[in-house]
Amino acid sequence: MINIPGSNLGIEGLTAAPVRNDDSSQLGQEQFLKLMITQFSNQDPFSPMENGEFLGQLAQFSTVSGIGEMSSSLTSLTDAMYASQALQASSMVGRTVLAEGNTGQLSTSEPMQGAVELPFNSNTAFVRIFDAFGQPIREIDLGARQSGTIQFQWDGAMSNGQQAPPGTYQFTAAVRDGSEELALSTLMRTQVQSVTLSPDGAGTRITTETGEEISLTKIRAIM
Repeated sequence: MINIPGSNLGIEGLTAAPVRNDDSSQLGQEQFLKLMITQFSNQDPFSPMENGEFLGQLAQFSTVSGIGEMSSSLTSLTDAMYASQALQASSMVGRTVLAEGNTGQLSTSEPMQGAVELPFNSNTAFVRIFDAFGQPIREIDLGARQSGTIQFQWDGAMSNGQQAPPGTYQFTAAVRDGSEELALSTLMRTQVQSVTLSPDGAGTRITTETGEEISLTKIRAIM
């Protein structure tokens, strides 16, 4: 009888149970142990497996098993995050947000609203409004302002004194420096009309009242 040093276990008493033949292509823990016992019981007694080799196989199996469990956990975490993002996005329908953009909606009851990101104090910042043909129709002087997010609104009055019809308009912002203009980042204040969810949750987008689709990452504030 071949004995393992320090153990009462006899090798000839170990028999390998047949490996279950199913459709799974993955090696489970029970199947792995059966294969290890079979390998151990059929080794050459005059050239037994080295302890390091045996422990190496166990370590390899533990590593693969750990990776599989970690992958399963990450999948569950991803699903939970996607569900949370979907719930958060759906609750935004009908809400007013401040998002990156330069398109606003003018109606008969409400002015067009937006904001400008001013990186430094200035008294020469302004907003320029454009019609659907890209022609400038009004310039709004923001006056002396400190750095930060500067909100503005336009009631539809054009430079020629006439009233612009309701619709979608574009705007830009800049700071005058002598004869030059330094462009500023602009934000639009708009209402969320709908939410589009991507299969993986990474490209969830909202549709604004102007019909523009933007990513959730472009939203700066929810009113």
